[in-house]
Amino acid sequence: MSDNLQFYIENQKIYLEIVLIEFQIPLLFICRDDNNERYSVLCIDSDLENLKYILIKSDIVDIIEVLNKNITLEEFFRKGKDDTYWEVIASDSPYNDKVKKKDLTTISSEKLPDTGPRGYLHLRAVGGGDVDGY
Repeated sequence: MSDNLQFYIENQKIYLEIVLIEFQIPLLFICRDDNNERYSVLCIDSDLENLKYILIKSDIVDIIEVLNKNITLEEFFRKGKDDTYWEVIASDSPYNDKVKKKDLTTISSEKLPDTGPRGYLHLRAVGGGDVDGY
């Protein structure tokens, strides 16, 4: 597991596992905690002075489903392992982040991505070409 601590939520250290989409900063990525729970993370405000994220606990099966474009990103983020998500406003340290736990049914569609055809994850290779199979 990476030692790159990204978040500290409910006494859990959450580490970067893999970045799926990056543009100057990671925008969509997967993290893992010390109990091997996976979290899917979406940057919802990429202003470098005011980074904001949404985190959900995710099943590996659902991660594979979104990568294979069997479900949209919106469906994926509404389908967390439990009924909660966290909104995080990043600070100088994960221990100082502002974290709000919320009911997953209240997540706003405006905060969720609509990328690619019908909101499917659409990956681009470095240089702008499509990634094979996407």
